[in-house]
Amino acid sequence: MLLKYRKHIQYMYRFSYAPGQECKVVRSFNHHRGNSCRVAKFSRRGKCLISGCKKDSALYVTDVGTGKLLCRTKKAHSAPPYAIHTVSENQLASGDEGGEIKLWDTRTWRSVMTLKENGDYISNMTTGNENRTLLATSGDGSLVAVDLRQRRLEERSDCNESELLSLAVVKGGKKVVCGDGEGVLMIYNWGLWGDITDRYPGHPQSIDSLIAISESVICTGCMDGTIRSVQVLPNQLLGTVGHHTEDFPIDSMSLTHDRAYLVTGSQDCCKFWPVEDIPKLVGSDKGAGSLREVEGEGGWTRRKKRKRRHKWRAGAEDDS
Repeated sequence: MLLKYRKHIQYMYRFSYAPGQECKVVRSFNHHRGNSCRVAKFSRRGKCLISGCKKDSALYVTDVGTGKLLCRTKKAHSAPPYAIHTVSENQLASGDEGGEIKLWDTRTWRSVMTLKENGDYISNMTTGNENRTLLATSGDGSLVAVDLRQRRLEERSDCNESELLSLAVVKGGKKVVCGDGEGVLMIYNWGLWGDITDRYPGHPQSIDSLIAISESVICTGCMDGTIRSVQVLPNQLLGTVGHHTEDFPIDSMSLTHDRAYLVTGSQDCCKFWPVEDIPKLVGSDKGAGSLREVEGEGGWTRRKKRKRRHKWRAGAEDDS
């Protein structure tokens, strides 16, 4: 089962999939009438769908099986929600366009922690250290680590030159990789959040999404519509997994529940890629090497950088 949502309309669609067959729409949710859906995530067990809306800054909780709206948390944030992460079956973290992070008890849907350390939107979140630490990237270029047990800020990194948009935990929880708005992978040592320890440039445009396929391999989704497989430490490009339409960035990436398929989503469609094929890219025609070596000696053709990711998305809404 896969969820696809359009950020500039009010509907979400639940899809079924099977190898060799087209995806079919099995249910649509329209609880956000007149209110654009900005972000959506399944609960840990997949029974509920949590979504955030722009107009009323609310969180919606929907029963996936019946489509019934279970809960609506009005004014969940002071600004529209922008990122959601399911910490556990009883805890959910959300971040908004103003840089605020909240932790929710999903049994009562009451906020148990509020943190405002960032000066710009929260772009992405994940957990590590056995769900004891929440990590959040921000449009101000910083990485925030939150102690979930003590419910306080652990540390905030120095601000990088460009916005941080995506992140993943690799190397057995010892490293954190973040993608930025200039196409650079920023690498942090776990627990040493003050500054990066390594950086790997070369993507032609912003790295809007990334996901860990193994302890040493990640897949990146770029604004140029290309999915790439990258090895972390030693850093090298393993190959190109595939492409979406060039005009649409790869907004989201996830693995199916059996980890058999990598699912990538953009504004034009969702695509499935067999995970077992990704390591085979080492022996592809292009071969392994640095990003710039693989893509060509002429360097990258860079589009005009958008100042802020949420402004670009807002523009998409205005065009609808």
